[in-house]
Amino acid sequence: RIYERFALKTQDLFDRLNSLLAEQERNNYYFSPTLSITNYSRKNEFSVIFGGKYATTPQSIPESLVSRLVNENPRIYTVSRSNPTNVDLPLNLRHFQSELLTDVNLGKGEFLKILNTARDEWQKWFSKTTKLVIYFTLGFYKGENPFMKNMITAGNFREALLESFADLDSNSWRVVVTGT
Repeated sequence: RIYERFALKTQDLFDRLNSLLAEQERNNYYFSPTLSITNYSRKNEFSVIFGGKYATTPQSIPESLVSRLVNENPRIYTVSRSNPTNVDLPLNLRHFQSELLTDVNLGKGEFLKILNTARDEWQKWFSKTTKLVIYFTLGFYKGENPFMKNMITAGNFREALLESFADLDSNSWRVVVTGT
């Protein structure tokens, strides 16, 4: 019965989330195959990608996102459960490895540490000319009750974001939610 209720709540959450994501993406032409990069640039974006890392041959949505942003953005932070392997990171990219983002007790603090680090660097060097964009990727987990890890992680992210960005002008940053 608990799993049935959880499944219904999860379905309701994603039904509501999907409509919001669709609305957000209506005017987003970043991934349009017909759009010329010379006409639409992300040079004014400081990106933080939770759930992705740099790879020379991208194998996932977040890796593809990182590979696309790394050539255009002045600064990128990536965050994933593991470190990039056998690859030299571009100079404008900094990677954080963390397995604690899904932890019910430690996750918020881990998100807060990364968000505050990004916020501090952005405010010091980029805030007057660039927008801070946080990409939050819901993960694909296996094992018992894998959906709960996404719920816990999303809650940790939300709490840390509210604490870290509460006093920022809402027009200076945004969050983009992606999935795997």
